[in-house]
Amino acid sequence: MTTADTQQLKPAGDQLASANGDGLIRHNGDALTAEFDVFAEAPAAIGELKTCDSTLKIGKKPMAPWLRTAIAVVAGLVVTSLITAALSKSSRWQPWSPDWFINVLAIGAIPGVLVGWATVFATRFRHTCTFTGTQGVASCTILHARDAEPSWEMFEFKNASTLRTGQTRHYLNGVYTGTSYRFTWNDTNGKKVFVLTGKYNSRKSTPAAASPYWFAVASELAWSRYLLPKFQADFESNGYVEFATSSGESVRVFGGALEFVRKGEATRIEADEIKTLSLSGGSFSIAHKDAKWF
Repeated sequence: MTTADTQQLKPAGDQLASANGDGLIRHNGDALTAEFDVFAEAPAAIGELKTCDSTLKIGKKPMAPWLRTAIAVVAGLVVTSLITAALSKSSRWQPWSPDWFINVLAIGAIPGVLVGWATVFATRFRHTCTFTGTQGVASCTILHARDAEPSWEMFEFKNASTLRTGQTRHYLNGVYTGTSYRFTWNDTNGKKVFVLTGKYNSRKSTPAAASPYWFAVASELAWSRYLLPKFQADFESNGYVEFATSSGESVRVFGGALEFVRKGEATRIEADEIKTLSLSGGSFSIAHKDAKWF
């Protein structure tokens, strides 16, 4: 992952802003319509642009500071009042007594202040443009104002050798609470060079189009397309394509067979020997017709 300087990545360019609704697609495959404000120009280093998205809509302005403060104060007072009322009814301390005031401050006011600060944070003006290209991905973020100096993050595929993905569905007492995901690119030494991680709440369907999850998915697809020529060359040269596993071993994919390389030894399984093969949460599961087989 690299942070590019302002000479390499020029903010507020018109390359994409003028192209809104002109054939560009969002990370989830929907059309990028004119309502989205793509406030930055995709860096040339990521190659030909494939997908892009923006959290900013045309005409959206930062909330006035006084209004943010007022909302935060009201939210804090509401929380404090509710806790104070509950404390007055259930507490063994006499209302308006010194002990009562101390407990109101400890139990009611402190959570109220925390809620107020959280409200200030939640109402801040923060928006991001994300891009995927043939050679990498990038994101640009502005904070507090539309004309603020943008911060950039860029990842070029040439700096990585492997990608590992995973998703975990979370439950609490049998109730679904969300799905976390993680996409991690590593270099040839196993060092992490770029990570996209987050969580969405969508038990029966995919998350909303605005979810950052789709940027991760589009980045994975762009990475796969980037590697395709190498895979084709490897297959033509060696007769197989080899994928490293998290255990430091590998899987070789032949035309009609798989080989599992473990501790320097290769175990082959033909296509007609496979009972089931599935992909879920970023992991492949393979079952052989012979249950005793690895």
